[in-house]
Amino acid sequence: MLTTLLSAIQGAFSSFTRGFLIVALVPMVLFIAANAALLSAVNRTWYSTLKLGAFSDVSSFLWLVGAAAAALVLGALQPFLYRLTEGQNMPSFLRWYWHGVQRFRLDCMRDQAEAATKFNDDLGSNLQHWMDDLDLPANNVGGSVPDEAARKLVDKLKTRRRYDRNLTIEEITGAVNALHVHLTAGGAAPTPDALRAARRDLLRVINFARDRAIYERTRIHNQLQASFPGEVFDPDASSDNVLAPTGFGNIGRTVRSYALRRYGMDLDIFWTRFQKVMMDSTGKMSDNLTGQKSQVDFLVNMLWLAVLTGTVWTPVLWIEAGHPLLFAAVALATPVLAWLFYDAACRAYLVFADQMRTAVDTFRFDVLTGLHIAAPIGTKDEEALWERLGNRIGYARKDATFLYVRKP
Repeated sequence: MLTTLLSAIQGAFSSFTRGFLIVALVPMVLFIAANAALLSAVNRTWYSTLKLGAFSDVSSFLWLVGAAAAALVLGALQPFLYRLTEGQNMPSFLRWYWHGVQRFRLDCMRDQAEAATKFNDDLGSNLQHWMDDLDLPANNVGGSVPDEAARKLVDKLKTRRRYDRNLTIEEITGAVNALHVHLTAGGAAPTPDALRAARRDLLRVINFARDRAIYERTRIHNQLQASFPGEVFDPDASSDNVLAPTGFGNIGRTVRSYALRRYGMDLDIFWTRFQKVMMDSTGKMSDNLTGQKSQVDFLVNMLWLAVLTGTVWTPVLWIEAGHPLLFAAVALATPVLAWLFYDAACRAYLVFADQMRTAVDTFRFDVLTGLHIAAPIGTKDEEALWERLGNRIGYARKDATFLYVRKP
């Protein structure tokens, strides 16, 4: 995917502080400290031999050099760790299993999107009818006090609104019909306050349902676009061939998918051109990308160092059998920490991917200017332009020809 190009961001933009100290050295120091603490509890002899607790000038210097060297190795392994987090370097049977999990996630989110869209459409078609049925009697004269059944229906919807619970069209319709009977009851007395209050509560419920339906539909559709590549809104389109085995990998693939489907641009070919344009610009997009990329790198490193620590120490403590509480703590903490770091990495990657999509939107015409290519006059022309330019630059297609724009 874009792993190689993404790792180039670190080399093109990063400072020493972000690119080495925070991303590689800090995780390595934490890794050494955690393993030293475990070793001191299990084997004091080895702990003393390695002088992990000493603070003499020589031992401190040696451990600092060793930590720096290990951090350099960790930095060199960064592309491999990215591919592993994306699921590319997993054994085949694990890739097949997790790929099925991602397909299941995608299908579930599509079902949620369809349900949210249907509920929003049904709500819109019923809204005016509900408003008509809930009209107050003319001049606020007439109507009867709601009976217990009507009050229970309204109170149930009020409770669901208070706790932000899902509402159904049938429940709202039942409450509207129940109040409509009392609103249309004849009489010369003023409309009862209890009926007016129940009507006001039900109108609030209806407004809440409308706003919540719009929010949920937008949220699910945005989540689909940010989490999965391909044509996520077409249930008949096959996206299996572009899905990654992990959620982290699918987030990364949304960037290339976004550029392809919006502009016909293959970022595997053009991303390094975007880097040059961003570095030459006066804005802070490159700094934002660097900072967010460093955060993702740090979390990915912490994820696999935590997995490595647990993988080594869990069997060691099991065989040693002298520290049952420590064994239980390591065995339980490892999957928890791994999940927390993975979830945090995915969230940080979502922000980074969105920044990359923003960079594509913002700088794509500057890339054309740098290549002395005239800007397109419309969306269709732009899709054809990027496809032809990709064929020319990426695949040396001689039939993709251009007239260059020379600066005066």
